[in-house]
Amino acid sequence: MAGFVVLLLVVSVSVNQQAARKSASKISALEAIIIEREAELAEITQHSEAAPEVHAAETVNCLLCHEMVKTKSFHLPQTIMKIGEERGKRRRLCIDCHGPNAYDKENNFLGWSADEQMTPVSMISFNEEAGVNGVFEFSATIPHTIHKRVMYDLKVITCDDCHLAGEEILRPVVDADKGQVLVCQNCKYHPEDGNYIRIHVEDGGNGCATCHTESAVEIHEERISLLGVVG
Repeated sequence: MAGFVVLLLVVSVSVNQQAARKSASKISALEAIIIEREAELAEITQHSEAAPEVHAAETVNCLLCHEMVKTKSFHLPQTIMKIGEERGKRRRLCIDCHGPNAYDKENNFLGWSADEQMTPVSMISFNEEAGVNGVFEFSATIPHTIHKRVMYDLKVITCDDCHLAGEEILRPVVDADKGQVLVCQNCKYHPEDGNYIRIHVEDGGNGCATCHTESAVEIHEERISLLGVVG
């Protein structure tokens, strides 16, 4: 009888040991899965945190989604001005990002900015009765200041480029009949009526983030918020 009891105890211990080994194996497998998932989550988080920096570095090719011809069609000064006004934003024109404020008191060139007003608003007036879209009027100080660096430092243009037609000396003016709102649109170096994409992206080699300085998420936030909404 005693031998039978011992046998039962041995069998019971063996069964419990096998169950413990199976449990330990399952725990190890679960721990491996958890470690793998944590690594995947860390990688996703890392990419998510890096997204604004990637956009700021202009490595996002917006034109993969935004078809070029359609996108270029509305990137004209008069159209961008109206879009900005309709959205309650300040206009994005040449004289906003380029202007006298690009130089400090020592006359050092500071560069242009899409986030700061580079031409004092007090130096700009808008004649809404001229032509279809109206025109911006300002003193000669603004265009001369804007072109100072490319004339004297870089020597890309000369006075004759703007002021000489054949043997006639002229003063560039806005062609309101063509719907122009800025004299910049007359320039032979700014083709396609001053199209911003032609000037900054195609000819200048810059990215869309040159003017659209928000992160990719912020730029698309308004449109994304409409997804799934039933009108």
